[in-house]
Amino acid sequence: MKFKRIFLMVLDSLGVGETKDAANFSDNGANTLGHINEQCDLFIPNLKKIGFLDTLNMNENNEVEAYYTIASPINAGKDTLNGHYEMMGIKNDVAFQTFNEGFTYDILNGVEQVTGRRVIGNKCCNNDSIIQELGERQVSYGSLIIYTSADSDLQIAAHEECIPISTLYQYCERIRSLTLREDWRIGRIIARPFTGTPGKYKFIQSGRKDYAVKPPKTSV
Repeated sequence: MKFKRIFLMVLDSLGVGETKDAANFSDNGANTLGHINEQCDLFIPNLKKIGFLDTLNMNENNEVEAYYTIASPINAGKDTLNGHYEMMGIKNDVAFQTFNEGFTYDILNGVEQVTGRRVIGNKCCNNDSIIQELGERQVSYGSLIIYTSADSDLQIAAHEECIPISTLYQYCERIRSLTLREDWRIGRIIARPFTGTPGKYKFIQSGRKDYAVKPPKTSV
């Protein structure tokens, strides 16, 4: 079966139950949609029409206007890029590396070498607290804030008035090339420019740019 066009909508982190390897990632009992549905009166009429909530129990519902099912991942690891690979039909048996305890000295030294700037941070963070904490120091010293999420990524934050966004992109391209080594194997390098003043820094969402490892073969 062939289609001229496919629309794929992804709701990141909105799972409908744990997978067989959930214990490997401390995800026992995970069911984000189910837990939200228990606590809230979800008003999602269009999604209900296509069987979205029926994925919670997989009961047959002949009233919906689409096919629905649940899929379990087979790719190694638990990161965004691997999930995107798999949705597009790419099997990947080697997990991307995560650095939740901080990047190694070799990686940090390499970043400093290819950018010519010192790095600060080197911690795990999933919100803007990293720029609230280190933004003023970044501006003062012209350094790069390096951090990661729980994913396989290396994020670089810099104030747009200190380091222009175009320059930050150039740095990310160099870091992307640097981190393609198999022993590092970082899935994504992410540019995170920010703006504002001390205590009121905020990410420039339109300026975010992800540099992902290219798919190893043709995808959908």
